[in-house]
Amino acid sequence: MPGCLNSLIEKVNASNDCEQIKCVIADVSVGWALEVAEQMGTARAAVIRSSPANLALFFHIPKLVEAGILDSTDAGNAMNDDELILLSEKSLPWKRNEYKWSYPSQPQILKMTFGRASSIVQSLEIANWVLYNSFNERHPPACDLTPYILTIGPLLTGNNHSKHSAINFWPEDSTCLSWLDKQARGSVIYVAFGSVAIFIQKFWIINDLALNP
Repeated sequence: MPGCLNSLIEKVNASNDCEQIKCVIADVSVGWALEVAEQMGTARAAVIRSSPANLALFFHIPKLVEAGILDSTDAGNAMNDDELILLSEKSLPWKRNEYKWSYPSQPQILKMTFGRASSIVQSLEIANWVLYNSFNERHPPACDLTPYILTIGPLLTGNNHSKHSAINFWPEDSTCLSWLDKQARGSVIYVAFGSVAIFIQKFWIINDLALNP
């Protein structure tokens, strides 16, 4: 694939003086495309779908390894589970079992996932810009920790004519809407924990009591 992309860029640039390929925009999952662009002296923009908090953590992996907080050989076992990583005074702390690559009971998967996170860092380091589908005011501490990030969202998939045009592998569950319609305006708090957090029934009971004493 890298060779094919190299040939394609050369072919396009040789065939038309007016429409040269000036920039390669690629998802970090195909970081080799950014590497090809770098070798050809072409500008590079990396697209990332992880949350800004994860993105900030990825960017700091080399520094955390250098400081001995993370162990590059076993993906973070230099720390105890209860120890926290705080990237800045304004950001939320991380526990070791909250890392994107955390699979403590499956060391092979943990090592593979940590390796993947490290490869993403390499792709980001050669990018001129990092494009993220959000806006700065939503994640200011994480965005401040990420160099050359450009927040370009929110970008929505699909259009008003098709309710099924959005890309989603999970069937839409609208049963909560009838419950929400019965609540007083301003009485419901919505909290999004993202796809990293894992909760048990006890957690929800505790928080339900806290929100509704």
